[in-house]
Amino acid sequence: SCDHSLSINGNATIFGAEVTLKSSFFSWFSSQETIEIQTSAAVCCNESLSFMVLPDQVMEAGKTYTLSFNLTNPPAPQPPPAISIEVTGDVSIPKTLVASAPAGAKAMGVEGGQQALRVVEPRWVRKEIGQSSPLAGAVNTISATLQAECDLPAGSEIRVGGLKGSETADDAGLKVESTGGAVAGGTGAWRQGGGELTVRLGKAVAAGEVVEVRFAVRNPAKEQAAGAAWVEGVVESGDADGAIPRTAMDLSTGTVNGVQNGAQPMHVVEAGLSVAMAGQSVPLASASNTITLTMQTNVELSGAMKHRVSVSGLSGASAKGIVSLKVLTDDLDDAEVVCWKKKAGQAGWREKGALVFDICGGKVMSTGEHVISFKVTNPSQPQGAPSVWMEVKEGNRSLTRKEVGRAGTSRLGVDRGGDVLKVVGLGLRAGTVSQSNPFASGMSTLTARLTAGFDVPAGSEVLIKGLTGSPTPSTTSLNTVSVPTGAWQKRGQWKQESGQLRLVVGDSGLAAGVEHQVHFDLENPADAQAAPAVSVSLVVALPGGSTAASEWAAVSGPSQTLHGVPNGTAPLLVVVPGWNQTSICQSDPFTGAANKMKLRLQSRYDMGAGSSITVEGLKGSQTAETKKMAVRCEPEGAIGGRGEWEQKAGRLRLEVAKGVSAGQVCEVEFEVMNPEKTQTAVRVQVLGSMTLGQHTSRLATSLATCTAVEAAAAQPMRVVERPKFTRAVVGQANPLASASNTIT
Repeated sequence: SCDHSLSINGNATIFGAEVTLKSSFFSWFSSQETIEIQTSAAVCCNESLSFMVLPDQVMEAGKTYTLSFNLTNPPAPQPPPAISIEVTGDVSIPKTLVASAPAGAKAMGVEGGQQALRVVEPRWVRKEIGQSSPLAGAVNTISATLQAECDLPAGSEIRVGGLKGSETADDAGLKVESTGGAVAGGTGAWRQGGGELTVRLGKAVAAGEVVEVRFAVRNPAKEQAAGAAWVEGVVESGDADGAIPRTAMDLSTGTVNGVQNGAQPMHVVEAGLSVAMAGQSVPLASASNTITLTMQTNVELSGAMKHRVSVSGLSGASAKGIVSLKVLTDDLDDAEVVCWKKKAGQAGWREKGALVFDICGGKVMSTGEHVISFKVTNPSQPQGAPSVWMEVKEGNRSLTRKEVGRAGTSRLGVDRGGDVLKVVGLGLRAGTVSQSNPFASGMSTLTARLTAGFDVPAGSEVLIKGLTGSPTPSTTSLNTVSVPTGAWQKRGQWKQESGQLRLVVGDSGLAAGVEHQVHFDLENPADAQAAPAVSVSLVVALPGGSTAASEWAAVSGPSQTLHGVPNGTAPLLVVVPGWNQTSICQSDPFTGAANKMKLRLQSRYDMGAGSSITVEGLKGSQTAETKKMAVRCEPEGAIGGRGEWEQKAGRLRLEVAKGVSAGQVCEVEFEVMNPEKTQTAVRVQVLGSMTLGQHTSRLATSLATCTAVEAAAAQPMRVVERPKFTRAVVGQANPLASASNTIT
């Protein structure tokens, strides 16, 4: 009846609940039917809810009625209050405690949540957040792992913020990935300024269920520290949604890309090369050269991030299109971490002098120091060290670029020869070949004086060719003498036809800038010849068994007069020694007379001490053979004071005592006894040999004649009868003492 009312009362702990009528009706639910009643009579105050049973409605005895109505829970947590119910009016029912739902009965996933007005403040059980890349400018995937202690019905919202600094502009439809597709539409609303992402759940997430939300932003171009990330939620609950309060998220502390705490969201570092150095093994033109790069980055490089390293500025070097790499990390082989076109341990070579390699898929190059070596062929011409640059890219985006430092060390004796692609000429810096004897048929000691601009390793070869004309037969063991000792191996390989000598550098090697000499003997040809064109080539023995050969370079001897021969030091310039002047005259043409011979000589070249002069053809003399024929010479002492005389051949052998200079006139006198019979003048020849140290050369034979005015009588060994009187009578006119007398 209309004078009956129902009141639901609670104790003090229900204070703060606010009645909200969602419609103009309460609904009664019985086991048999649903009856809608007007609620205009419902009154809520003082922690109680009262309403009237309408006149046309009857609550039947024994029938269960269920009354539901909406309240807004208090903002603070509370345990379930003690709730009672009473009826007043014509029929009254005393206040009776309402039985609470079981403590284990869940609502919204909250244990005991069905207990009326049990209020909890929902929390995030898990609220972890991390990132995929701390690299400046990189596309960075933010991952938030969330677990609420209450159900999150479809339509609930999750908001993650504090991710400031991103270059990603506001986007109401930012792509979002989530566990099981929990995020409605796979998108969220991104706000750049606050670094906030708001997503709406498209399906319910049960309490305790872990959901991961992933989205990508672009990191800033500059370094920054991680922000204070937070998360909050709105729990779909009808007219008045519940809230999960904003709370700080747990930042991942892991290392990403080698960056400590790089997993903290929006912790951004600029990738850099903390070490970028380069050196080389060989600074020689056209040589095979091992270039060694030492690199270290402050971030890890990975194949997953499509990191690529390029080294440019290797000007002048050449290599095949694919270059093999050797990679050492902490002295361990790490070649499989780098690749080119998916082939590990390789790099690409570009014509303009650039080396490019990728980090292999699934591989990571750590932040440790890496030593990478590869081989190139040096340019053919000398050059200074070029500027070399190293660059790291992520895809097409440059992460860092740095000029590569130079080693600054010497290599093979070349100052700063360790600097990449500093190249010096492969040939000899200075080289001459000279000889000791320019005279035909003589043995000559040739001296090669060679100076390299770099240290020439042991086992290298020097080839000297063009020493043509020598009759010295080919041999693989031509004796050589080194200065300093050990510079060359003791035997050289001689090829007569080409006039080539192959010398092998000895164990001590050839030091840069030091003159090294090698002496060897060759026989001069029998005939005169001009100096041949001599050239030299250097074949350098390099590490690893490779060699590098220089071009043939012309060498010559010092242009000096030797033993009176102009340019006689030029190797294998050969002259036949002879005379400018040879004459011989006699003093007495009469039979039986003591006849003084005057020999006048002028040598075309120097005659060293020990050289011999032979005068032959003075036949017919009565002078017996002797080894001590008296000889007088002007200038005094030039020729020894004794000669060896052979009567029958009319031959006199003389020995040069002090040496005779080219063009110097020597007059030699000696005496022979003319025969008792007349004879015509003889044909006199002058010959002999030149002595130079231990070697001798024959002298050209020259005819000696007398050029004096009285040439007929002075011709050597022309003997005529002595003049005699056919009649000889003497008388006088006066035999008296003291008288004048005429003798007739």
